[in-house]
Order: sequence, then structure tokens, then C-alpha cells
Amino acid sequence: MIEEIAITQQISWIPYPKKERILRYSTYLNKKYDHKYYIWNLSEYDYEKEYFNNQVANHQYEGYSSPPLYEVFLICKCILAWIKQGNYAIIHCQASRGRSVLLFSLLMSFINNWQFDCSINFVLKLMGQVLLMPTQQLYINYIKQVLSNEDTIKGKPIKLKSLIISTTPKEWKLFNPIIQVVYRGRIIKQLEGKFQKDEMCLFILDCDVDQDFIVRCKQLEDNILYPVFRIQLNTLFMNEGYTRLISDNIDSSVDGDYFVDLAYSYNLDNQDYLSKQGVGIISNLKNQLIILGKQNNIIKQ
Repeated sequence: MIEEIAITQQISWIPYPKKERILRYSTYLNKKYDHKYYIWNLSEYDYEKEYFNNQVANHQYEGYSSPPLYEVFLICKCILAWIKQGNYAIIHCQASRGRSVLLFSLLMSFINNWQFDCSINFVLKLMGQVLLMPTQQLYINYIKQVLSNEDTIKGKPIKLKSLIISTTPKEWKLFNPIIQVVYRGRIIKQLEGKFQKDEMCLFILDCDVDQDFIVRCKQLEDNILYPVFRIQLNTLFMNEGYTRLISDNIDSSVDGDYFVDLAYSYNLDNQDYLSKQGVGIISNLKNQLIILGKQNNIIKQ
């Protein structure tokens, strides 16, 4: 037996199949579901899919607290189409269960026609103790906005201009941060700095992003990189040219009362086209999910 949490009769969660667990997990799933199951891997790591008859879909985005927004909707579409045929969907992330909660909540909203908050509360009761990171909470708010009215989404592709950290973390007298901008799974900008205690930290970014991206900060000390903070945002929801992020919006690994300011501008070529394309993809997936959700609800009844 393994720990398996049933979200519905056809959708369930399992822990990440670590190397020491993978034989036990695969034996259990293969015996219980035969070839009628598929695993959606939301963790940052791959593993030997042969144990599960290669019935694993990897959605790995190293460093991301949540899959890209459009991909969250795409995964849900694939799962609903799969279980519509009488199959079983198994989802796992890594340790905190946060990514799984986000995905399950969206699925329950479409299957049961629930408000997203109701779906989240339902899933959290089933999943037990789950710590949602600030960036995951932010993506929950993104999803709420898409579900309520995607016409309100007005953001465009942007050029990141600068990043300011209001003060240095208290842990270090000398702050040696490395700032990385991660876009589409790769680092597109990396900057280093040296700052004295309590000094404001300014970085000129000058890079283009569209939809999901990450800004992360690490402290370099004795040739070891220590995580400081991570920000994950989607440009479709950035409208002001300036964003201030406080602790409620930052995945922070250090103590301290600091905030991060991001300045940006709309100056990319074809920005209107790219913006409409991004909103259109998510809106189209949402409409397909509404149809699939109704079909699965009818089958369930």
C-alpha cells in the first residue's frame, strides 16, 4: 500500500516517487489500475518512467513554484479528456503539495461548477496540512481573475528595466547577491553585486519577458549559493509599469523587513498581438474546460 488521496473516484494524489519508493509505488499503481492510469508529474525532477509503463507526463519547470498559467489550464484539459474515457489520473508534485492543490482546485471547479474558493477549501481538507507559498497564492488570484472575467486582463509583454531591494537581509554584514531572471525555463539575465549592511540594492535588468517569468536572488558566500528570495509573476496581470512586492508576494528564505520593486515598460514589437495571443490561449482553454467539466459531471451522475 502507498499513501493515496482520492480527490474524486478517478483523480488522486500520491507522494513524489523517490528512488527508494518507486518500485513499491509502481507495483501498487500497476496492480490497481493496470494500463488505465496516467501520472502528471508537477515536480522539478524526472524519474524512471518505465516503472509506470511510461505512463507519465512531465511538467517540469525548475525553480517555478507553479507551472506557467496557460499550462495549468492545459494540464486540466488533458486530465478531463483522459478521465472522460473511464481512465484514472494520478497527480504529484514534490514536497509541499502546493502545485497539486492548485491543479486539483481548478479541476474541481470545472467538474462540479464550484467557485474557486470552494474548490480550494475542499481540496485542502482532503490534502491535510499544506503550506501554500506566497507565489502560489498569487497564482491562485490569477486563476480567480481568469475564471471570473478574462476580459479584465489587460497586461502586455514587457521589458524589465530595474529591480530594487529596499535593504540588505539581516543575516549578512556583506551582501553579495546574484540576481537571475528565468524565462521559458532558462536564465536570460544574471547580475552580481556587493552591498554593505542596510544598503539599498539596485540592478539594471534590461530584458524582455512575456507571460510567466521568475526573478530570484541568491547570496554568494564562501563559494556557496544561499537562496534569498524568489518572485514569480505573469505579465498579463502587470499593468502599471511598476510593481512593489512585499513579503506576502515573495517566497523568502531569509528574515527581514524588506520589499522588492520591479520597474518595467511596454516597448516590445508586436506587443498587442502577443498580449491578445496570450489571453486568447488561456480563454480558449478555459472554454474547452467548461465543456469537458460538464461532460464529466454528466458521466459521474
